[in-house]
Amino acid sequence: MARRRRKRKNESGFEIILGLILFFVLISSSGTKIFRTLLTSFFTGLAYIAVFAAIGFSAIWLLKKVLQKQGSAQKLTLVVLQKMDWRRYEIVCLEYFKAKGYKAEFTKTGADGGIDIILKKSGNADKELVTYVQCKAWSQRVDVKPVRELYGVMAADNIKHGLFMSVSDFTADAEKFAEGKELKLITGSKLLKSIALLPKEQQEKITKAGMQGDYKTPSCASCDVKMVLRTSNKAGNLGSQFWGCKNFPRCKFILKIKASAITKPKPRYF
Repeated sequence: MARRRRKRKNESGFEIILGLILFFVLISSSGTKIFRTLLTSFFTGLAYIAVFAAIGFSAIWLLKKVLQKQGSAQKLTLVVLQKMDWRRYEIVCLEYFKAKGYKAEFTKTGADGGIDIILKKSGNADKELVTYVQCKAWSQRVDVKPVRELYGVMAADNIKHGLFMSVSDFTADAEKFAEGKELKLITGSKLLKSIALLPKEQQEKITKAGMQGDYKTPSCASCDVKMVLRTSNKAGNLGSQFWGCKNFPRCKFILKIKASAITKPKPRYF
């Protein structure tokens, strides 16, 4: 019974298609102007629909290509890390640790005691493993002093594990000090290699977090706001430029810069 029903359905569908074909053949062979006009209008309408559909699909395809190109244009490289604001570098590190399954959070802005990020992860016997992380977006190599200070804070707080993240390399003294300790030194190159091993979606999330908007202008270490390029009018430093906090005079935190590093930001006087 089931086979017969399927056959009847197939036959009825074939009959409908055959009937439509015969209908249009009769219309086209008819000498009546009305039928010919209707037939011409019908096929003309189909042609317009096909053209507009093709234009629409082409526009969507081009838009996707443009968006993909824009997305691929943003890529984390060592040069980008070197130009990145210290705060953005910390955000990149934070997002990387989250992607690795850590519960990561920043310490309070200001005096952080040498700690920028605290990592937590479940360990054996349901014990939570805590790791202290220090981040330095320095152009020069990190010497042994800040590495020793991080280890001192770890010892004072009875923290077994530590990570020192640096855009640049470490000196031989710093590397020698970290040997044999639960203190790993991670350069910018090593960080990028580790990020490249993550799934593509997580890589894109980290890149977006680090590079969206203005990621080059430095942030105030006290207020965590973007700083402003200013020009001093004080004797002895007249005409010299530096990065000053937007919250001046309440906040007097500054960053000295080289004249060659200054680009287009408009100076402000105070």
